[in-house]
Amino acid sequence: MASHLSLAEETGRSPDYVLSWLKRHGYGGKPGAVTSAAEQRFRKDHPVGPSPFDELARLPPPPPEHTRLKAVEHKPSRAQLDVGQENYYKKRHDDLVAAMRSRETEAAAARTALTAAEARLAQLEARLAEQKAPSAARRGPSEGRTLRQALEGRGVAADDLVEALADLLSEPEAAAALLDGARLADEGLLARLAPICPSAPCQEVARSRGLVRRPAAAVALCAICHGSDNRRGFALMLERLRAERRLRLVVVGGSDDTHAELSTLAAEAPDLRLTLVAGDLKTSRQQAKSRVSSADVVVIWAGSILDHAVSDVFKEEADASGRVLRVMVPDGSRGIARMAQTVAEATARARVVAPPAQASKRTDRKVLR
Repeated sequence: MASHLSLAEETGRSPDYVLSWLKRHGYGGKPGAVTSAAEQRFRKDHPVGPSPFDELARLPPPPPEHTRLKAVEHKPSRAQLDVGQENYYKKRHDDLVAAMRSRETEAAAARTALTAAEARLAQLEARLAEQKAPSAARRGPSEGRTLRQALEGRGVAADDLVEALADLLSEPEAAAALLDGARLADEGLLARLAPICPSAPCQEVARSRGLVRRPAAAVALCAICHGSDNRRGFALMLERLRAERRLRLVVVGGSDDTHAELSTLAAEAPDLRLTLVAGDLKTSRQQAKSRVSSADVVVIWAGSILDHAVSDVFKEEADASGRVLRVMVPDGSRGIARMAQTVAEATARARVVAPPAQASKRTDRKVLR
């Protein structure tokens, strides 16, 4: 037969809790042995769970006047019960103190490691600063001078600077030494130098942007297209729209995927104002008129997802505007590259036929099929 102390020890509850539970459920509540029925009921309601250590941490401190458990016949004496509860609480107290000391030791070790890491970081930062800022003893006599000043200091006339530099770079060893020894205060001077693939659209875009073209080692390394047909076509379309100052573009039709990619490409061109219209979404005439009125070019993407009801209303409003360039993308041209190429070609033809600055109100409207 179990006692309330053994039940408390096995289930992780305090002796006071066990007595209180027995009393509430009509099993007495006096200290000592517990009946079999009470023991079974208690074990059923209190499966083994949290440790006594956790339970003790949630107990409030005992009242100043602690009531002693009364001894009963054939049950542990009062002295035995008092000693058992004292040992129970003392063991839990010792466990708490041991856990606290273990945590303090771990915290001290972590603080020591942090201090060592901070000291090491300070040493590395000091060494890096020393390498970035060379001392006066290591500073060369020509540091701080421009390449022009250095060449003139060698007696090269101002008119011969470019030719002298070209002669110097024509010698492989001298060119390598110059590349290794020269220091740039501003790398922005090289911003115009860019690898460009041999495709005609990328070459045209590079010329219009004033880039100094170098052959790209691979198409994927091209600064214009990055190896993407869609990006290449979009870049050419953008440059021709810029040349004609037609940067308000409305595209009617296209799938969700093409709209997402067009939005990504347009995000790289802040001056382009792109409006995308879903081809399968019902559009009123007033909505179409509002969008056309704020556009320079309206693209009818016939080869994509596009209802006739949507395309017709945009065609009519673009034709009625008298100034908007309407571009019809033919059937079978679903890709962005083909659509962009069609717009680029239409823009170039429109410039040849009648530049916007010189066209009359009647001839300025062009319908390209």
